[in-house]
Amino acid sequence: MRINNKLESISEFYRDTEKSFWECMESSDPIIQIINEINLVFVESLKLLAVEEILWESFFLRRSSSLFLSSVRIGCGGQSSDVYPLLRTMLESALYVWYIRLDSTRLNVWLERMNNTKSRKEMRATFSYGKIMEEFQEKHQAFAKVIKCTYEFHIDFGAHPNFSSILSGIKEIGTSKIVDYSFKGNQNDNSFQLALERTAQAGVESLEIFRLTFPQQFKQLGLDLRILTVMQKIDILLKDNEQRLNK
Repeated sequence: MRINNKLESISEFYRDTEKSFWECMESSDPIIQIINEINLVFVESLKLLAVEEILWESFFLRRSSSLFLSSVRIGCGGQSSDVYPLLRTMLESALYVWYIRLDSTRLNVWLERMNNTKSRKEMRATFSYGKIMEEFQEKHQAFAKVIKCTYEFHIDFGAHPNFSSILSGIKEIGTSKIVDYSFKGNQNDNSFQLALERTAQAGVESLEIFRLTFPQQFKQLGLDLRILTVMQKIDILLKDNEQRLNK
């Protein structure tokens, strides 16, 4: 088997991904409308939490918002499998702030991570994914199952160097024993659409975690209902996509 590598200069690569990004954002695809709605909720949330008494917590929200925007840019640019490490980190940022709000002493553990070897070990032990999810499941059992499924999906499709992510850029050329390897896909690929749908899903699920952390603040501006509406739209899209792939 021979691999046909499509190697480009950096300028060529980013020219092509930028072109793909704008074509994607200017399309009539329903997922783009949903992505824009999620971004607006992030913007409103940042304004809502930009108060001194929850300053550190707002930084986690800002981080999740930034990761969401990065995922949209990379996904629309065609780097489908590369969105998943970002999406995983976005969910973790939201879970961290929820976990810290349960016990304020955890904030100091997080802040002091870089002090010495002992503080690093304490940070890793305190903020392990398993420990956080155990507590999250105790408080929000049904939604914890959703988050676990989403998190595992991210790992399977690119957040870890698994089979599907490593081979994501490979396509067979005709019936020959030549395969084409490219760092980016096109909008006709199922992986392209799936990456955008999963970006939207992780974005709104992160917002829901923040809403659970600050229920009164989110309710004040009606953000709780907007998040619920977006979640319902994404569920429909994901089911439609699953049916399309199974045909």
